[in-house]
Amino acid sequence: MSGGSLLRLFRSEYFDAHLHMHYLLRMEQSGVQDYLVNELYKMTDDDVDYYLPQLSQVALLRYNKSSLHRFLLDKAAQSLPFALKIHWLVRSIVEDRTPELYENAMAMLNLCEAAMVNSGSSRAKHEEVAPGPPHVQRILRSSSDPDLQSNRKPSVDDLEERDVLTPKQRSRYRRSRTPGPMRSREADGAPEVPPTPTDSETDHGLRFHPPPRQISGESSVDENLEATPGASGLLSEAEALRAAAVRHLAALEQAFTPEERAQALGSSCPNAFICLGLPVAGHGNEEEVLEDERARECMMKKRRCDYFNTQNQLVSMIMSLSGVLISFADKADRKTALAATLTVLNRWLLDRRISMAACGEGPFFLLGAHIPPGRGQRGLWRDLDSLHQILHVHVDLCRIFSSATRAPFVLAYESANLDEVESDEAAGHVSHQTLLHQPALAEAQQSMADRLSRCVLQELRLGCEGSAGMDEGEPTAARLHQLLKQVTPDQWKSLDGTVEKSASKDEPDLQELDGKTMRAEARKRKEEAARTRHRIWGELWREKVERVRAASPYSRYSSWRLSAVMVKGGDDLRQELLASQIIEQFSAIFQEAGLPLWLKATKVLVTSSTNGFLEFIPDSISVDAMKKLFPGKTLAEIFKVAFADRMFEAKKNFIESSAAYSLVVYFLQVKDRHNGNLMLLTSGHVVHIDFGFMLSNSPGGNMAFENSPFKLTQEILDVMDGECSEQYEYFRTLLIRGFLEARKHMERIVLQVRMMLVGSKMPCFREGADFVLSTLQDRFFCNLTEEACIEKVVELIDTSVNNWRTIQYDNYQRLVNGIL
Repeated sequence: MSGGSLLRLFRSEYFDAHLHMHYLLRMEQSGVQDYLVNELYKMTDDDVDYYLPQLSQVALLRYNKSSLHRFLLDKAAQSLPFALKIHWLVRSIVEDRTPELYENAMAMLNLCEAAMVNSGSSRAKHEEVAPGPPHVQRILRSSSDPDLQSNRKPSVDDLEERDVLTPKQRSRYRRSRTPGPMRSREADGAPEVPPTPTDSETDHGLRFHPPPRQISGESSVDENLEATPGASGLLSEAEALRAAAVRHLAALEQAFTPEERAQALGSSCPNAFICLGLPVAGHGNEEEVLEDERARECMMKKRRCDYFNTQNQLVSMIMSLSGVLISFADKADRKTALAATLTVLNRWLLDRRISMAACGEGPFFLLGAHIPPGRGQRGLWRDLDSLHQILHVHVDLCRIFSSATRAPFVLAYESANLDEVESDEAAGHVSHQTLLHQPALAEAQQSMADRLSRCVLQELRLGCEGSAGMDEGEPTAARLHQLLKQVTPDQWKSLDGTVEKSASKDEPDLQELDGKTMRAEARKRKEEAARTRHRIWGELWREKVERVRAASPYSRYSSWRLSAVMVKGGDDLRQELLASQIIEQFSAIFQEAGLPLWLKATKVLVTSSTNGFLEFIPDSISVDAMKKLFPGKTLAEIFKVAFADRMFEAKKNFIESSAAYSLVVYFLQVKDRHNGNLMLLTSGHVVHIDFGFMLSNSPGGNMAFENSPFKLTQEILDVMDGECSEQYEYFRTLLIRGFLEARKHMERIVLQVRMMLVGSKMPCFREGADFVLSTLQDRFFCNLTEEACIEKVVELIDTSVNNWRTIQYDNYQRLVNGIL
């Protein structure tokens, strides 16, 4: 294709994200590469996020030939969520130590860190700090220049010796310092987040030095230090009250060691007060600094650096907990250890919120703890929700899924955007970029602080006495500061951060049947179906959300939500992420064709080569667990009772999802399809999980025992009323139509695999790139006519019906692992 034809294609309306990735991979000429990389800046965030694993892989492969890595760094500078996800993806490649990628990945890792902290491209080593006031130059050198970085915050004496502070600044500087020592990350006992290269490994970027964190045991300033008499009139009464409350809060925090704060924890369980540091951060009155734009930017760099470290430390702590749970043989001990660890984390979160409310300085999202956002449906890890921070982990909603070698668990938490602007309309979204670079107006910041203070006051009054005498007519912040000054060390230690809420329902809500005219037999059938569903799925997720919302002090935030994620430590989730991407591509293909095939692409967040988060699927249960609730009953018999009041809809959902997943299982050659990996939703839809074996690897040392195109055993056929039913014919029709549609878009599926093949250590590529690509393409039958293809699909269906190997694999799982 000529250059002019290519340019016309690139500028046409048909040039979508898929074609963009296709030509970005295939056209390696420098001019074409540069043009395509520049066009990436016009791509939507959702599309970039979707292809982020592939873009990261290709960027490292062409690190010295293409500017693709620079585009990713620019995205990291613009978006903290993007920066974290890029950082974790690249770090997982570093941990693989693949020869052709390792050096480039190390360089990219450091540049990504620098881009996020500096909110821009990293500085070259020889670049001088731009001119500015002396104290600005010092902060810039300590935060940006790798040769001049110092992890020590300047003391009052340092600044006095340099004659930097005026008497007014000196007084405010002394009052704003929160007593607390500093220590290194190594002293915390927390695992290092990114591997820091040696000087020889930093040719491509800056070394990253995270700032020290405050802990108890030492003090950087005298706790009894007061303002100089000559400056006593500089602070208003409200400011003086706030300063006193912050000092008292810091004293309370340092009255106990991290070990004393978590006495209920076992020696092996991670302690949030050690892993994350003290939650009461030292950010006092920074009004003087904020008056200078460059100084404010330096302060925000430090905040971004703290944000980066906190998120990495939180993820590291959560993942280490998953590993600790495996060491407990008894399930009850695992549950106790999980509850104790998360209870301590809740107390850390409460202390951090109290500190944020007392200081009243935003943006609050930089000071909070987050489950990093990712791409997906609204409300789940989306960039729009990057300001959401964890408020409280609901231990009663967390549960462990134990296996022989893993202990994944569900982490349920409520979150909200504490930087939310309160208005009569739906709360307008303010991006984190705006909060980082455009200081909030004093009135807006005060409104946010007062709103948070009201919520914190409600929490504190539940755990502290002596607040009845406060003047309710005073501003919210003043009441909070007064209450904090009254809190004693014993009261402070006794706060547990728990949230009172109503108990879950033991019986289903049958009120919806009242007032409806129906026969006694129909009413009995509906009541029995409701009770059966409640026995299988328990309290519905929407009911849990409303129950938690009613008791939460933070439900007044319109951004409030209850979320849950699956924590998987000790597993490489990059293969799960690839499967999720392909499933989402299949779903898009079916929707574009108007086919009623249903798929659920479970969202995946990779945090390292051995850890990550999975989207939790609410109101779901494995077929294995469901059959164990009804011993001796078949899947069809349970299905018939549970959906007696909505049988047609439930069967339709079951068939449409089964047909869609049958196609996915066939094209990707997904193995290990026992009933523990098949989930059933309250709607009747089927969802396949666990894609650890696909494309070219299989259980049992790659023995490839399961050779059926997909799982279609008798118990699945019985739900469809057997092979002679109209429902089964509907299943066959959907499967054939879906196959024909998928093969029209084969390249959309193959491309995502092709972009990940070189340099990847995913087990699904164990047989080599050529084998994986050729066999994947062959399964689409693109060399056949449509009539011949239909005949092949019918053969695949007939081969799958009650396949002997599938039946024997289920028998093996039942006898060895107890999976029904």
